[in-house]
Amino acid sequence: MAKSNLDRWLDAFGQLAVLIGLVVVAVELRQTSNIANAEMSGQYLTNWQAIEMAQMDPGFAAVYAKSLERPDELTLPEKVQLDGYYWALMDQLDFSQEMVEVGIFNDSLEDLWGFNARAIMVTPYAQAWWRAFREEFADTARVRIIDAAIEGLSADTYLRRIESIDGHLDDIVRGTPDSH
Repeated sequence: MAKSNLDRWLDAFGQLAVLIGLVVVAVELRQTSNIANAEMSGQYLTNWQAIEMAQMDPGFAAVYAKSLERPDELTLPEKVQLDGYYWALMDQLDFSQEMVEVGIFNDSLEDLWGFNARAIMVTPYAQAWWRAFREEFADTARVRIIDAAIEGLSADTYLRRIESIDGHLDDIVRGTPDSH
């Protein structure tokens, strides 16, 4: 009889130990998932920072400005530089898709990719680049979303945006009521 009680206590203790072990594993998995999500978010931001740093480089800024103002005068090395830039941006869109799929971003791909496409495909050269390479993407959603996003952009959209800053700057300098 004592052996039967001991067996029951050992069995109950064993089941409790297994349950505690499962809770510990679940907590560790959640922590690992949180760490992985944080690392993905950090890498995503780091990638954008690298892209922004490339844009701030005076040499690239000159090439980008030329792609905006005189795209027909771009040299082959300048086109190669822009090609790398746009492929890096497409890689970043791939990364953002992963972020949506794992639940880090709550935005839809339609919203996220549409916003980014309207921001990065604003130069005549960018739009020509997209038309030349859009068939390279098997992901029909990406093609559809980017096509729709750039449909309303004109070749001078970015120039008009940049030039509009001057008007706002004038308002601020003059101290007009809309500047506050």
